[in-house]
Amino acid sequence: MRRPRRLVKSLRAIDRRAPDPVRRFVRAGRDVARRTGRELTWEVAGRRGDSRLVTVVVTVSAEDLDYLDEAMESVVGQAHRDLEILVVPYGPEGRQVRAALARWTRSDYAVHIMSAQPPDLAAARDRGARAAHGRYLAFLRGHDVLPAKAIRDGVAALQRSDSDFVIGRVSNPTSVMRSILPRDDRVHDRRRYGVTLREFPAAVADSGLGNRLFSSAFWRRSRLTFAGARGESDVVLAAFQHAVAFDVITSTTYRPRNRAFGTPVEQLYDSTADLSAWLSDASTTRRRLRTLESTIGAALLDHWATGVIDHQLQTFLGDAERMTDEQWQALRSFTAGLLEAISDRAWSQTRAESRVKLRLLLADRRPALERFVADRWFEQDNVLTRVDEGGVYAEFPLDADAASVVDATDLAFAEHETPARVRVRNVRIVAADRLAVDVLARIQLVDLSDITPEVTARWLGYDDEDKRDDSIEPVPTDVIPVEDPQANMSIGHRYQDYRRGGFRVESDLSRLTTGRWRLEVTVRVGTITRSTDAMSFDNRGSAGLIGSRYQPRRVTVAGPTVAVKRGGGRLELVVRDAEPVRLVSAQVDGRRVQLRLRSRDGRSVESVVADAGPRHAAAGLKDGIATLDLPSPTVDSPRAWKLRAITDQGSHPIAWPAEPEPSLLDGWLGVGDGSVVVTRSEYGNAMLYESERSAILDDVDLAAGRVVVRGRWLGAEPADDAGLRLTARGSRCETAGAISTAADGSFTADIPLRWTPWGLDERLVPRDEYLFFLTDNAIATGEETDEPSGFAPELHVSAAFIDGMLSFRLTDEVRMRPICKPSRAPGFALSVPIPVADSGAYAQYRLQQQALSDPGPIDEQAVYLLSYNGSVATDSPAAIHQELRRRHPELKLYWGVNDPSTPLPEGGIPVLVNSPEWYRIVTTAAHLVQNVDFPRWWRKRPEQRFLQTFHGYPAKSMGLRMWRAKKFTPLRQQIELERTSAGWDLILTPAPAMDVHYRQEYDYAGPIENRGYPRDDALLDDRADQWRQEVRERLGIRPDQKVLLYAPTWRDHLASSYTSAAIVEYLDVDAASEALGDEYVFLLRGHRFNTKRPDRGWDAARILDVTDYPEINDLILASDVAVLDYSSLRFDFALTGRPMVFLVPDLADYTGGIRGFLFDYADSAPGPLLNTTDEVIAAVRDLKALSQSYRGQLAAFNAKYQYLQDGRAAERVVGRFFSDRQPEA
Repeated sequence: MRRPRRLVKSLRAIDRRAPDPVRRFVRAGRDVARRTGRELTWEVAGRRGDSRLVTVVVTVSAEDLDYLDEAMESVVGQAHRDLEILVVPYGPEGRQVRAALARWTRSDYAVHIMSAQPPDLAAARDRGARAAHGRYLAFLRGHDVLPAKAIRDGVAALQRSDSDFVIGRVSNPTSVMRSILPRDDRVHDRRRYGVTLREFPAAVADSGLGNRLFSSAFWRRSRLTFAGARGESDVVLAAFQHAVAFDVITSTTYRPRNRAFGTPVEQLYDSTADLSAWLSDASTTRRRLRTLESTIGAALLDHWATGVIDHQLQTFLGDAERMTDEQWQALRSFTAGLLEAISDRAWSQTRAESRVKLRLLLADRRPALERFVADRWFEQDNVLTRVDEGGVYAEFPLDADAASVVDATDLAFAEHETPARVRVRNVRIVAADRLAVDVLARIQLVDLSDITPEVTARWLGYDDEDKRDDSIEPVPTDVIPVEDPQANMSIGHRYQDYRRGGFRVESDLSRLTTGRWRLEVTVRVGTITRSTDAMSFDNRGSAGLIGSRYQPRRVTVAGPTVAVKRGGGRLELVVRDAEPVRLVSAQVDGRRVQLRLRSRDGRSVESVVADAGPRHAAAGLKDGIATLDLPSPTVDSPRAWKLRAITDQGSHPIAWPAEPEPSLLDGWLGVGDGSVVVTRSEYGNAMLYESERSAILDDVDLAAGRVVVRGRWLGAEPADDAGLRLTARGSRCETAGAISTAADGSFTADIPLRWTPWGLDERLVPRDEYLFFLTDNAIATGEETDEPSGFAPELHVSAAFIDGMLSFRLTDEVRMRPICKPSRAPGFALSVPIPVADSGAYAQYRLQQQALSDPGPIDEQAVYLLSYNGSVATDSPAAIHQELRRRHPELKLYWGVNDPSTPLPEGGIPVLVNSPEWYRIVTTAAHLVQNVDFPRWWRKRPEQRFLQTFHGYPAKSMGLRMWRAKKFTPLRQQIELERTSAGWDLILTPAPAMDVHYRQEYDYAGPIENRGYPRDDALLDDRADQWRQEVRERLGIRPDQKVLLYAPTWRDHLASSYTSAAIVEYLDVDAASEALGDEYVFLLRGHRFNTKRPDRGWDAARILDVTDYPEINDLILASDVAVLDYSSLRFDFALTGRPMVFLVPDLADYTGGIRGFLFDYADSAPGPLLNTTDEVIAAVRDLKALSQSYRGQLAAFNAKYQYLQDGRAAERVVGRFFSDRQPEA
C-alpha cells in the first residue's frame, strides 16, 4: 500500500530538478503510480467486511459542463468522507469533458476518471457500477447535486438495517411560481427501516434513482443493469422486485437542476415532444406492476397511479393547448384505461385539481381544459374553499362547459390535501415545571375568518425505535386560544385567514415519565377533524433556539430533567433522570465562587473541581458549600469553566437548579458581583463563565430614527465603559452608539438608523439584518485586545429579549424586531413599515379587491410615478417629474417607493408600495408614469392614462418574440399582452425607426412619442461637466485618475427568479486593476436584479462596487471608458462621446439564445468586440488611441440611433402626455 505513495513522492522530487523532457516522462509515471495506489486502496477497502466505503458514479456529458463544478463540489464536500468517486464521461464530446474534469483529479485523491467512453447515459452508469469497489453505490448526473449529508444519512440507515437500499427525498426544483402548499410526500412522511413492498406499497410512487443508495452486493446479486431499460423507473422497479427489504428516510438526498440546461427564468418546456415515449413507458410500467402485484399481493398500481395522475399527467395536461389531435386522443385513451384499472379509493386520493382536469380530458372538453389551466397559471395553488357536509370543497373558476362535466365529488379535497398544519413559534418555561408552547394550528385551506377552531393537544410516548409506545398513557395539555396577528404573514394563502388559529399549549412537566414524548395536535373546524404530530418551526421566535444554550435541558422541581428537541419535523421532549448532584444557590465575590450543593440520592459530595483549559481549581465541601478561588485568566484562556462534583461514587456534572423563580430563567447567577458568573450549559448543567467585557441584552426598542438597546453587564461594570460602543453591523453598512451605564450595572445605547451612502443625502439605513457587537475604540469584536485575558467582548440575551423577538415595533419609516439565532450575535431586523394587519398574501389580496371594487373618485391633480421596483427615483420618470415641477406645479407628484426614506426629486410625495395608501393612489391618480409594467392584479380605469417610458433602448428581443422563444402558448402570449400593452396610452421610443418593434412585439397600435428619452437629457445638459466633477469627488476619485465603468447585463439563463440572477464576471477585475495600476479606478455596476457580490476585500481606492449607487447617469458622467456587453447602457454612454469596449465571449450563445437582438449587434456596438480580460487591458491602457480608433464609428452610431437626443425630450413628453393641461404662468 505504501510503495505507490513512496514512488509518487520520489518522482515528485525528481520532477522539481529535472529538465523539461525528463519532467514529462516523470509526470506520466507519477500519474500511473497515483492511480495504482488509489485502485489498491479501493480494492482493499472493498474487501473489508465493515467497510463504509461508498462509490458515487458521476455520469458526465458535454451538456453538463456548465453545472459540473457544482455537482462535483457537492460530492467531494460530503459529510461522509469514505468515498470512491468514479466519473464516467459519455457521449461524443469526450475530450471536452475530460478537460473540464482534469482539475478534479488533481484536487481530490478519491476522484477517478474512467478511461472508457460509453456512448450513452445507460452504458455510462453500467460501466461505473461494474467498476465500483464500495460497499454502497450511488448515482449522480453531472448537472445535479447531492446535499451535504445525503451519503451520511443513507449509510446510517443501511448500517442500522442492513437493507438492500435506502430511499431519500428528492428536493422540489425551485420555481418562479412556487406553490404555496407544502409538498405532500406520502412516501417520506416518516422514517421506515427494513420494510418490504408488501408492507409499504406506497414506495412505488417514488421512482427516482439518484435519491437511492444501494448495497453493492445487492446490485450485483440482482444483476441490475440499465442496458435495455426504459429509463430509470425500469431499474427502480427491478430493484423493488429483488429486494428483501429497503429503508425510507425523511432527509433530502438528491437535488435535480432547477431548470433545463441553460434556459432562462420562466422558460416553458413543450412536454408534448415527450408524450409518445412517456405513454409507451407508462403502459409498460403499468403491466409490470400488475404482474408484481400478483406476486406480492399489494395494491401497487393504485399507489403508482395516484403519483402519475397528480404529477406526470398534470405536466401533459398543462400543455393541452400544444397537443395535436392525435396526441390528445392518445392521452385520453391511456387515461381512461388507467382509471378503469384503479380503485375508487385511489381516485379519491388524487388532488381535486387533478380530478377536474382529468374529467375535462375524458369528456373531450379541450377548450374548457385550456381555459381552466390558464386560470390556474398564476394562482400558485391558491384556491377558494368551503366546508360542507363533512368535507372541504374547492371553488374553482369553472365556466359553464366545464361545470357541466365536473361532479361535486371531484371538487372535494382528499384528506391529505387538507391536513392539520401546526407551526411552533415559542417554547418557554412560564412557571415551575410549566412549559408553554405557542402554536399556530389550522386545517390547510380552511378559512378561519368566521370561526375559531377547537384544538386539543397531548404528549405521546415513543420508544427508541421511533415507534409509538401504546403502553404509555398520553399526557394531556391545557390549550388556550390566543389570536395570532402574524398568522397570515408567512403563509402565502390568498383566500384563507388563519389568525384565529393561534393557541398556547401548556404542559405540566412533572406528569412526564422518563423517555421520549412527542406532541400531537388535533384541530377541529365544524365537522372536519385532523390530527398531526408534524410541526414546522418559526425560527424567528424561541422555537428557532431549540438545541442552543437558550433552550437548555431543564431540571424540574419534581426531579427529572427535560430537553426540548426538534427533529424530523416533530416537537419532542426527552425526559431523563437528573444528575445526582444539584446546585442550590451560588454567590460570587470577585474571583471567589461559593456553590451550595445538594445530593439527590443521599450520596456524599466530597469536593468540586473546575477546569478551563490549563487552569484548574478545586475545593472541598463545608456545610454543603464549596468555595472556589479561581486563578486569573491568561492569554487564550477559554471563558467557560466546567464544573464537576466528586462524590463517593465518582465524578458527576452539577445540575442547574430547578426554576420556580423567574430570576433563574435567564440562566445566570452572581451577575454584576465579580469577574465570573454561574450559568448553565445547553445540557442543563452548571458551569462558570468569565464575565469580563460581557453583557446581557434585555430589550431592543424602536424610536424615531434610532434603535434603543437596554442591557446589563454580566460582571463588574467595565472601568472604561465610556470607550465601549454597541455596533450594529449589516451587509451594507454599520452604525454604532455609545454605551451609558447606570449605577445598578444596567446600560442603554442609542443606535442611529441614519447613513449617507456615497456622500449623498442622509437616509434610513438599508432594510437588513443587523448584528450587535461590543466594540472598544472602534476595534471590532474578535480582534486582539490589550487586556491580559485577551477576552473579546461578548453579548448574550435574556429571557425577556427572547420573548420579544416576535413583536414588531413600527414607525412611519421602518418596522423592526429583535433577532437572535444560534451561534450568532443578537441584533435586529428592519423591514418595510407596513402594519402586520396589512402584511401577507391574505391581507394584500383583500386590499387589492377593495381597490378594484371601490377605488374612490379619480384625482385629476394626482400623478403617480414609479421607477423600477421603487428602490430609487431615477430614469425617465425622474426627468418627467422635474419638467412637471417647472410647468405644472399645481400637480401632486406621488412616487411609489419600497422604502419611505428613498430620496425623491424635490416636491415628490413618497407612497409605500403595497400599503393601503399606495393601493388608493394607483387606482385614483389620473396620470400614471412608469418605466416598468403594473402587477398582474391591477386594472386601469377608463379615466386613467398610463405613460410607459421603458428603461432602455430597444435592442434585445422582447414581447412576442421573446415569449415565443420561451415557448409561451398563444393563450399565454395573449394574457401577457393584456397585462402590458393593453394598458398603455402613450409609449416612448428614441427614434421613429424603433416604433415598429413595439408595434410588432406588443401588438401595440396606440400613440408613440419617438423623439428621444427623458432619461438621457442630463447627459446632454450644459452642466454635465460640473456634475461629472462633483460625482468624481463624491466617489473619492482623483483628477488624474481614469475611471473604467464595468456594467455587465442580466443573463436570463443565470436567473433564479424574476428579480434575482448571478452576475457574470468575464472581466477579472483584480487582474485588470493590478495590470493598470493606481492610474485607473474601476466602477462595478451590476444589473439591479443581480445578486449582491460578496466582499472581495478589494482596494476601495481602486475598485468600487457601485451596483447600489442610485443614479446611473452620475456613473456615466464620471467615467472615461466603459466595458459593456449587451446592455442598452451602450446607447446612453455613447452620448458622452467617450470610448467603449465590449467584452462578449458569449456573443454566439447570447445571439442564438432566448433574448437575442432586434437588429445586428455588431452594428450597434461602437467599439472593439473582445473575449478576454487581457484584451480589455490592452484596449483601455491607451484611452486616447482607443478613442481615436473608434471616433468615426461612434459618430456614425449616434447619427443612426440617437439623432433626436437633444436634451429636451422631457419637454416634449410632458407637452404631449399632459396636453389637456395649460402650463401655469
